[in-house]
Amino acid sequence: MRLVALFIIVIIVLLIMWFMTQNADQVIEELEIFQYSYFNIYLVNVLFGTFAFGILMGFLIPVFQYLHAKSEVRKIKRELKKLRSELNDLRNVGIEGELEDGMAYDEDDDIEILEDEDSDYSPDEDDVE
Repeated sequence: MRLVALFIIVIIVLLIMWFMTQNADQVIEELEIFQYSYFNIYLVNVLFGTFAFGILMGFLIPVFQYLHAKSEVRKIKRELKKLRSELNDLRNVGIEGELEDGMAYDEDDDIEILEDEDSDYSPDEDDVE
């Protein structure tokens, strides 16, 4: 595919060079660009300058689009990080609520059940084996 694109580019450059040689002897007596005036300029120079300006704009516009897309990606990544953090916080709410009701983590990361002091539960002899 790259070879085909390179071939097309070479053909276009050759066509531009041929077109420029057809106009090599023509002179523009006066050229006004904005508020500047230029006198006795070869048409080849004007065509080449126009072509170079078009190439430059053709490269600058995608660069700005790329930079804009990069900033959008950074913004979305920040938002994703914030939402993941919020999701983890919401997931941990249920666990922390259960821990406060009767479970706690030991220093060894073992789970032990803490009995409420107000509880009237006492194991019967049938329950204990």
